[in-house]
Amino acid sequence: MKSLKDIMDNQQLMEQLTALVKRNYEETHLANPVADLSLKEWQQLYDDAILEGSFLLCNPINQNIIAYSFLHEAEYETELEIGWSGVDQLEHLPLLQVLTYNQITYAKRNGYAALIGEFDTTSPYALEILELFPNESCPVWITFQG
Repeated sequence: MKSLKDIMDNQQLMEQLTALVKRNYEETHLANPVADLSLKEWQQLYDDAILEGSFLLCNPINQNIIAYSFLHEAEYETELEIGWSGVDQLEHLPLLQVLTYNQITYAKRNGYAALIGEFDTTSPYALEILELFPNESCPVWITFQG
């Protein structure tokens, strides 16, 4: 496991991560497609991630990224927000729970009281993380960008 901070200076891993983030996001937003952005523009979309609390897992053999989960500052100082997450193959979905447990540990160790997140039902990645939390969901919002 590595943090986003660990790979910031590795251009190859950053490009690989960004390509995976882009692919996962596009696959889960087919009904409301995202704008056509370059990989550099995609990378800027998560520049506000907490580098030490955003984690990824690499294949130990070839070092390819197989799972990631970002953590962000939230509206209140006592909270953090779970951000984008994803995997390279759906069989790796359970790895998202490992990353999220590490984010919970990061939050506790750094004095945060809560983790919040938006869990899109079109995303198998978000739903995998949601299974960790025994809370009731809030009402569903149907959103479209025009």
